[in-house]
Amino acid sequence: MSFPYLSHDVAGEGPAVLLLHSSVCDRRMWDPQWRVLIDAGFHLIRPDFRGHGDSPAVPGPHSDAEDVRDLLDELNVDRVAVVGSSFGGRVALEFAARWPERVGSLTLLCAGAPGHRPSAVLTAFSDKEDQLIAADDI
Repeated sequence: MSFPYLSHDVAGEGPAVLLLHSSVCDRRMWDPQWRVLIDAGFHLIRPDFRGHGDSPAVPGPHSDAEDVRDLLDELNVDRVAVVGSSFGGRVALEFAARWPERVGSLTLLCAGAPGHRPSAVLTAFSDKEDQLIAADDI
């Protein structure tokens, strides 16, 4: 399923849970939890961020948090439990800070934080990642 920029899966009945993936993954990272959470009675939503999985890398500036908000609007989901891993955790933090009334709970797994100063090792990794992306070698 596609919503302007974010491919996503939706399944299950019950309280809504939004699963936001790490930057080195796509929505499939949640496969091990998917069936378990559906069987536990949750309504799951797992998007691919732009440039990940089945979501196109649309050129130009954008906000992943705004993309998530727009997707939830399209799905008529007003309030959600948000689970974010790594980069997805950073997006989850921004989403929760900008639209706190939409977040019932927030679970962060090794989340990146805005304003955090990266180590030299992380900076080198990020530079290499940028080079690979620029070379279309994802």
